[in-house]
Amino acid sequence: MRELKTVSQVLDSREVANIVEKPHSALLEDIRRYIQQFKESNLSPDGFFLESSYQDSRGAACPCYQITKKGCEFIAHKLNGIKGSIFTFRYIDYCHQVQDCLLYQNQEPALPWFIRRFQGSYILLERDFIAITGVNIKKHKLFYHRDYFKRGFDYNGWGWKCDNEAFRKRYGFDYGSDPCMIYFYPRGVRAALAILTKGNKTIMTSGAYHLLMDGLNRIPPQEELSRYD
Repeated sequence: MRELKTVSQVLDSREVANIVEKPHSALLEDIRRYIQQFKESNLSPDGFFLESSYQDSRGAACPCYQITKKGCEFIAHKLNGIKGSIFTFRYIDYCHQVQDCLLYQNQEPALPWFIRRFQGSYILLERDFIAITGVNIKKHKLFYHRDYFKRGFDYNGWGWKCDNEAFRKRYGFDYGSDPCMIYFYPRGVRAALAILTKGNKTIMTSGAYHLLMDGLNRIPPQEELSRYD
């Protein structure tokens, strides 16, 4: 028996036919009979079986059905013996695949420790950038120059001598003993890396570039771009 190829909200009747080891044409006859019985009882089949089509090897359109969760349950109840047990097993396994897929899709990718959330934006602290790259950018003549960085879009500062403990409780991190927290937005991190890699004149800690870029790539694109809309 063939395994399910994909995870979706419906099953193609051809897949179901393979699972129950029945010719597709025979399964279509069964489904049409079920639909007729529904209609004779003034019941809608739409929540069970959805008419569809596919192209065969010659490019001709052939009928099939998209079978919903309710439709799969209905077919399972109609089967007896080992075929019914096997289909039920495959169907339950399919449902769990769908649930796992949807759960994964609804989760944000895990972010590394240095990507932080601050006032609705993802940021990277200047101190963390220095620690990761091994480059003291405070002494680099190109950093924070307005030709390369735009304040409020690439970088920003916050909190002259604020209560660090209150800050930590609110945001989940602290920025040490510095009187002001300097931080980069994602596009500022990219600009900073571009400066450090230009001409290969600055030596960063081995692996720093890939570590930072991997962290940036884990930020949901819509989140990174939303603040520039």
